[in-house]
Amino acid sequence: MKASTLWSRVQRPLVLLAMQSCWLYTWVAVVEHAAIGQRAIAGTTVLLLVIAAAWRQATTRLGLRRLPAGVLYWVALPIVAALAARVLLFPHAPVTDPDWLLAIPRAFGYLLYETRTDELLIALGSAAAWYLNSQLSGGGVTYERLLGQFQLGIFMLLTSLLIGYGFDSPVPRAGLLILCFFAVALAGIASARSTDGRTRGPGHVTTSVVTLVVVVSGIGILIGAIATPALIDSLIGAVEYVMHLLGEAIAYIASLFPEPEFTPTEPGESLSNDDSALREFYKSIPVPAILRRALFIVWLTVVLGTLLVALWRIFSALLERLRRRQSSSGEERESLENGFLADLLALLAAVQAGIGMLVQRIRSAVSKRLNPQKTGTARSAYLAFLAWAERKLAPREVWQSPHEYLDMLAGIIPDAAPELAYITESYVQVRYGGHELSPESIENMIHAFTQIRKTRKSGRVSKPKDSQEGLQS
Repeated sequence: MKASTLWSRVQRPLVLLAMQSCWLYTWVAVVEHAAIGQRAIAGTTVLLLVIAAAWRQATTRLGLRRLPAGVLYWVALPIVAALAARVLLFPHAPVTDPDWLLAIPRAFGYLLYETRTDELLIALGSAAAWYLNSQLSGGGVTYERLLGQFQLGIFMLLTSLLIGYGFDSPVPRAGLLILCFFAVALAGIASARSTDGRTRGPGHVTTSVVTLVVVVSGIGILIGAIATPALIDSLIGAVEYVMHLLGEAIAYIASLFPEPEFTPTEPGESLSNDDSALREFYKSIPVPAILRRALFIVWLTVVLGTLLVALWRIFSALLERLRRRQSSSGEERESLENGFLADLLALLAAVQAGIGMLVQRIRSAVSKRLNPQKTGTARSAYLAFLAWAERKLAPREVWQSPHEYLDMLAGIIPDAAPELAYITESYVQVRYGGHELSPESIENMIHAFTQIRKTRKSGRVSKPKDSQEGLQS
């Protein structure tokens, strides 16, 4: 196999592995430093990610079916996690000592009584490494997958760094880590676009890669040189000064209003100023410590699970919308520069539409509860009739007016012509004449609709040709 062919096959998996390593390292480093005070497990987790990728490739090359290959892939997880625990926690223990082999199972078994943070973090890090690589078993690393993982990596990096600074456990060399993530990710995505025929020519890949790396590196160095602590302090001082001026202006405006003439009275004393007896009563309730521990674990699991599911749904929706923007021939309809922004705006628009629909349903339900005597409107009655007629009789064409559609339906069910005319005329008066119907008239429309549904069809009429020809002209 030629070196160029081999590099083209391993290039995209390596780019994906590098992106996942960056944000996975930051998350494990933040949690490890906040809980233990060191960062040895973070580097080991990245190594486990590489081992999981190699093991996945080995199981794929065996030619097994999907189920045996998956079982063989996941069987190696507890073995590798136990070896990682031995290297990190039991470096001097002999191989025959069962303590390092049973360290992680004991940590989960004793979870109701104590928290062994080292073992649990090793288990979670290795499980995350195995899970990330298992997602690649269903297909190759495509351009869309790289772009989706790039979006996910941006969010995971930013959230981990913000949480780290919030808990006073910053990631070491975070700027260099972010720089490497952007350089590798954008270079790999540019190469994927070129090899998929999305750019101007085969030689454009080198220009794209070099340009992206130089631009990202230059921006990173420029930001690192400009964003000094003195500059940040100056910006914070300027914001504080502006807020002080704003407060003074609000105070001056408030001083122009007359002062109140009444004097506020002191609040009365409560019936009981001492609630120590109530606290002692709650403390005397017999709640076992193991039950409190179990409830805390359940609460933590629910919160973290909800967060992970929310993140998964958000980025799955982003990736799905990105795929929908691809045409059947594989051509890209949007550029890489504004792809993430466009997907984010489309997702926000969909969320806004969903919220608006939910508010409308709640408003309709509340309106029905508060006004049960209201039977509806002429528009709702006509829309219900229109939906039934299109489904049972004949669909309404785009070029047909309400009266033209009335003529067609009257030819299908001539026995219901008076009822059809009453419903149509009532709707036209409200829709185009600006009239308001009384509740009795709306009840008559509903009654006419009921009578129409009981009428049998006598035949179908042809569509008016003059209307179609007029529309075409």
